[in-house]
Amino acid sequence: MPLFRKGTVPAEYVTPKYSRAFGSLVTGEHVEMGVLRYGPGEGAVEHSHPQEQMMYVLQGRLLVQIEGTTHELLPGDLCHMPPGVPHRVTALDEEVIVLSCKNVIGGQGHRI
Repeated sequence: MPLFRKGTVPAEYVTPKYSRAFGSLVTGEHVEMGVLRYGPGEGAVEHSHPQEQMMYVLQGRLLVQIEGTTHELLPGDLCHMPPGVPHRVTALDEEVIVLSCKNVIGGQGHRI
């Protein structure tokens, strides 16, 4: 079983097409997981994708809009974005850190 230690997976802008998420991702056959960071006011514009996604807030406050409904997430909160559902996120604090998980479809997870 592969082991990934903190600091050994290169950080990158994971979805520059629509997001300012910066962090490290590990991709398996069916699941991709990453620890992502956003600066104040950064986030992702409204978008959707065929992958299911969950985000768990580790630090800071994150404003999440899913299908037009807005929620403020605090550390320990989790949101679920079903496949194909429009959503957007915005960091409300100086630094927001989330654990983000997506399923992999056709070899694609977060890197769309």
